[in-house]
Amino acid sequence: MTGRGTGAQDEERNPGSAPRARAEAAASRAAQESTSRALDVIGVRSVSARLGFDRFWRNARAHTLYEPVSHRLRDVGDYFLNGAYPPFVLPA
Repeated sequence: MTGRGTGAQDEERNPGSAPRARAEAAASRAAQESTSRALDVIGVRSVSARLGFDRFWRNARAHTLYEPVSHRLRDVGDYFLNGAYPPFVLPA
């Protein structure tokens, strides 16, 4: 379900939506990059269930799949180029 208004209603309802979308995109990329590098450093031991390091990568990956970075970056670009606020979407 998507709730979108027009004009001043968007500004009143979503004043921080564009900065929040930028932060979410940056955090998603940082989480993926840092967990991937950590697993590279740890090596083969990282897949051991005994250590549980793989769960961090899985958790970060699950969050990026839930709200893809490409969608967030599209929303941010639309805001900066056209002034359109990112849509307010309730989680499913």
